[in-house]
Amino acid sequence: MRRRLLPTLLGLVLVLVLAFIRAADPYPVLVAREITFDLYQRAVPRTGPEGPVRVVDIDERSLAEVGQWPWPRDKLALLTERLARLGAAAIGYDVLFPESDRLSPRRLGESIPNFDASKLPDNDEIFAAMLKQTPAVLGFSSSSAAPPLTNGNKGGFAISGDDPKPSLPFLKGAVAPLPMLKDAAPGLGSLSLNNDDAAQEVRRVPLLWTDGTVLYPGLSLELLRIAL
Repeated sequence: MRRRLLPTLLGLVLVLVLAFIRAADPYPVLVAREITFDLYQRAVPRTGPEGPVRVVDIDERSLAEVGQWPWPRDKLALLTERLARLGAAAIGYDVLFPESDRLSPRRLGESIPNFDASKLPDNDEIFAAMLKQTPAVLGFSSSSAAPPLTNGNKGGFAISGDDPKPSLPFLKGAVAPLPMLKDAAPGLGSLSLNNDDAAQEVRRVPLLWTDGTVLYPGLSLELLRIAL
């Protein structure tokens, strides 16, 4: 009887210990689980169902055809127009536009002494006009060295239950698009990862950020809002 009872007790103790470790989920267990998940994903990548999302990639072929990055923003306006004409429900730019287009004819003309460049086309104005006419979403990047984000929330939030802000990554400052572009685009979303996550393997991306008062969406969530 004792010979049968001892293995049963040892098995129960082992199950309880493993259950406690899983419930506590200490950091070494978390790291081991995520590394194992990464190995599984590399060995047999899990593919999702075919969705209506397409990536317009800035690859070597497009760089060879259009030229080195950054491209003039009148070309981005043309790209935005064609995507909208093809029926894109939302157009997201995973690119920061914090400064004026240095390739703009007006900017180049302003560098010429005694030359009136005011009548030359401005690429930022052309791009902003197209953003305003299309379901476009621009992005901002979290940065503690940048000023706080202002007028960055393009949509509203309805909260049911507890306040989510204490659980969200904190947005101290943000590198935002040029004000002309930010104001023109119907949507604005975060391009950043959570600073608390390791940068070597990206397993999750924040859907929401907060500065302690305002909620800001990630790029994917903002794209979904614009598309719907």
